Parts: sequence; structure tokens; C-alpha cells
Amino acid sequence: MKRYRICVDTNVWIDFIERKSDEAKKSRELLQSLTEVTASTHKIIIPEIIYLEIMFKLIEFRKEKYLITQGYSSSDLKGSGGKKLKFDTTLPKTEMKKIENILKDLETSAEIVSPPVDFSKVRSLLKQGFELLDSMIIVQANENVDYFVTKDATARRINNVKGEINWIKIEGISVKGMLKLLERQVSKKLT
Repeated sequence: MKRYRICVDTNVWIDFIERKSDEAKKSRELLQSLTEVTASTHKIIIPEIIYLEIMFKLIEFRKEKYLITQGYSSSDLKGSGGKKLKFDTTLPKTEMKKIENILKDLETSAEIVSPPVDFSKVRSLLKQGFELLDSMIIVQANENVDYFVTKDATARRINNVKGEINWIKIEGISVKGMLKLLERQVSKKLT
């Protein structure tokens, strides 16, 4: 069985960690299966940019939840006033400790990589219509992973520009697509 090196995008990690909706079900299913079998089968790679984005989103998400418990509404937290309010809010130590523990769990279940970002490569992706952060993630992950799992269809367009940009090695794949790939791999192993 081929051992894959898999980069999972921030949106999937946040579904796994924070969201309990039906929409997040596939993300949870994928990451549960990867974290359960990672040691013996596949390796989860987290580029430093994704790690930092996960940290930021966890803090942001927890601040919103905290402020709602303090009497603010979701609409209060939108716009520039809400941004300032979130920025000025310090989470209770217990909440920060929970975030630190989540990040420690990430560090033990995945390899955090921090290769330098080649901005000429980022520029080439931007010219193809990719967003800045996605471009930086793709460049940082490219040498280290086989698959980039994301819910973002625009980021998965990486597969369409491989012919035009010859340095691209990674394959963009959806959560559902990765689950199917892993299922096929397990089925082959059993036969």
C-alpha cells in the first residue's frame, strides 16, 4: 500500500475541531480516519502557514463564542466594530489552554513543515487566479505532500494548471475524493 503524504486545508481542520453540523461530517470522518491510522499508513503534513491559520481561526472562533455568552449577538460581531471588539477581547485562560491543547494534538498527529516560500511561484499562481493565502499554502506544501485536501474548489484548480506551471507536484482533492481514494486503497489491501 502506498503511503501518502497528505496536507489538509484549514477549512477541513476547523470542521473537524469546531463544527458539529452535517456539512462538517465528511471532514470529521476524513480526519478521524487519518489520525487513527496515520502512524502505520499515511502521514499528515501541515505547512506552517496552515498551522498559523488554524491557530488564528481557533482563537477567532472561540472569541466569537465567548462574546456571545457575554451578551453580544452574531450581528454585533460583524463589520469593523465587531472586528475591533474581537481584537480587544482576551479569552479566559481556560479557553486559551483548550486551544493550546488542540495545537499540541496537531503537532503530535502531524508533521509541521516550514520550507521557505518562493514568491516567484506564488506570483505565478496569483496570475492564474488563485488567492494569495492558497498560493502560499500550495507553494509551501508542494515539495512535501502528495495530496492537498480542501473544500475550496478554487484551490483544487491546481490540477488544471499543472501543464502550464511545471513545478506543481501536488494533487488537489476534495474531502469526499480523499475518502474514496483511501477506501479504494483499503479495499485493494483486503483483496
